[in-house]
Amino acid sequence: MANNELTLVLETEIEKLTPKLIAFNNKELMESVVNTLQNYVGIVYTDKQIGEAKKDRANLNAFSIALNKERIRIQKIYMTPCDLFKKQVDEVINKVTETCAKIDAQIVAYEQKEKEKKRKEILDYFDATIGDFADFVGFERIFNPRWLNVSVSIKSIKEEIDAFVQKTREAMTTIDTFDEADRDFIRSFYFKTLDFGSAMAEYQRLKKQREDAILYKQQQEERARIEAERQEALKPKESPKNAPTSHETPKVEKMVVKFGVEGTVEEIKALKKFLTDNNIKYFAV
Repeated sequence: MANNELTLVLETEIEKLTPKLIAFNNKELMESVVNTLQNYVGIVYTDKQIGEAKKDRANLNAFSIALNKERIRIQKIYMTPCDLFKKQVDEVINKVTETCAKIDAQIVAYEQKEKEKKRKEILDYFDATIGDFADFVGFERIFNPRWLNVSVSIKSIKEEIDAFVQKTREAMTTIDTFDEADRDFIRSFYFKTLDFGSAMAEYQRLKKQREDAILYKQQQEERARIEAERQEALKPKESPKNAPTSHETPKVEKMVVKFGVEGTVEEIKALKKFLTDNNIKYFAV
């Protein structure tokens, strides 16, 4: 743009155009109003005087309306030059604004193009740096819109990306020290939050939950075992198979033995008595 200086120059000094005061009979008018209103101080209208009250109210309102209308008329005449001045200045400003908007559109387009160019450079560096973590961390996960500001250098952005990758490597190294059964869970939660501290806190929470579940199961099994033993102890003892109960006469297997006896008469009588006393049947052969 040419170095033409745009300056508003008044043909007449503003001090000479500005009236010091719109003079009117302010003092006399105020005194007259004060004296008139004195007639209404403490006035109380009776029911029969309501019509007169309405008339007094109408007269006072009419005075105020008439005075305000005169103010508006005088103000309009007084402000006409200023309103015209404002309108003419606004027309000039609008012309400048239209041109400024066209220039602004070009600036915005340029800045957007530069942002896209910078974004691509950042993305290319991210893709080249992220390595094995590409399947777990997308560019949008770590992208910061602040990076596209002109005040943020590419060097500082690359340092941030390097720091993130290094932090992730260290996290993976630490995770590898855990039991194999827990590694996948911790890794999964880390890549979900990109916060190792949060991943460890979640791991500890679930680990305690799992330990509590195992302890609860063991307690339940122990209670079940004790109850089973108690129930077993309450059962009546079963008698051995074929063993006589307290109400049954033991069954004795009987057998027949054939033999001859030699002795005196007295001895034979004694033997007979023994057999009879012991309920042993005998008969002659």
